[in-house]
Amino acid sequence: MITVHVHDLRVFGYHGVHEVERIAGQDFIFDIDLEVGNRGVTDRYEDAVDYVTVAATVKEVSDERQ
Repeated sequence: MITVHVHDLRVFGYHGVHEVERIAGQDFIFDIDLEVGNRGVTDRYEDAVDYVTVAATVKEVSDERQ
């Protein structure tokens, strides 16, 4: 089993305890560990982890929550 580590992924969001944080927004930093099975075992592009999709998914989840 392979684990991919994505550290310091910066996503801008409108969350926080204080109203100004929810209005002005701020950066949030995510550290993610992905269990990717056997992806990345080979040098084939088809087997690689798509980091653009990973980042987009993190942003989507972040945007859905306050």
